[in-house]
Amino acid sequence: MGSGARFKRGEMYHVPMDELACSPELDEACPADLALQESILEHCREQGSLRPVSFRVCQDGTLEIIGGVDRLRAAKAAGLPTIPAVCCTGDSLEAEVVEDLLRPDLTPCRRAEAVLQALAYGFSKEQLAAVLGVSVEDVRSILEMKKLPQEIFEECRSHPEYSFEELLNIARMEGTEQQKTAFATYRLHIEDIRKDKNKVERLYRESLQCLDAIEGYLPYLDVLKADQAKYAKLRDKVSAISRRLDNWLVHRSLEL
Repeated sequence: MGSGARFKRGEMYHVPMDELACSPELDEACPADLALQESILEHCREQGSLRPVSFRVCQDGTLEIIGGVDRLRAAKAAGLPTIPAVCCTGDSLEAEVVEDLLRPDLTPCRRAEAVLQALAYGFSKEQLAAVLGVSVEDVRSILEMKKLPQEIFEECRSHPEYSFEELLNIARMEGTEQQKTAFATYRLHIEDIRKDKNKVERLYRESLQCLDAIEGYLPYLDVLKADQAKYAKLRDKVSAISRRLDNWLVHRSLEL
C-alpha cells in the first residue's frame, strides 16, 4: 500500500515536507519569486499559520503538489516540518478552484462566489471549513452574501471597504427595500471613510515634502552661526522636533 492510500479527496492534512514533490513542468511554469516567498514567510510569522497548498496522489502513491508552489518553497525555506495541504484529484481546474478560494484579497462577495464554485465542484461545507480554517457555520454565513440584492452584491464584489459583518447584517434583513435602505446608509459611512483616507493621503504627501525640505536645508544651516540668537533658536527647534520624532518612531515600532 503506497503512502498516498491514507489521503482522501477534499480533506485537509498536515503533510511532511519531504513527502511532497513538485513536477518539473510545474516547477518550470512557476519560477521562484523571492519577494513573494518573503511576503508569505512574513505573513506566516505574523499569523502563526500558512495557507494550505493542494496536492494529488500519484498512481505510485507519491504526493505531487498542484497548487501553492510559492507557499511550499517558503515553508521549505523556513524549515517547517509539515505544511497544511488539501488533497485533490489532480484536475488543474480543481486546483484553480482551491487556489481561488484561498486568495487572501477576496472581498466578502467574491469569497461567497469562490465557496459556491467549490461546492459545485464537489467539495462539502465541512471540507471547505477545514480548508479555510473556519467553522461550518462560518461557511454558511459566507454563503449568505448571496441574499443581498444583485445590484448591491455586484457593487461590493470589487470594494474591500465593505466589511463582511456589516454586509451579513444587511443580507439577513427581511425584504429587499429594507436591505437597500440599510446599504444606502452604510455606503454613506464608507464614503466618509474614503474621504478621510484621501485626507490621510494628502497629509502623507505634504509630510514627505516637508521632511524633504528640511533635509535639503540641513547642509546650509551652519551659515546661521554668525547670528548666535537665531542659530540657538533654530537648534532648539530642531532638537525638539528630533525628540518628538524619536518618540513617534518608538511607538510605531511597537505597532509593527
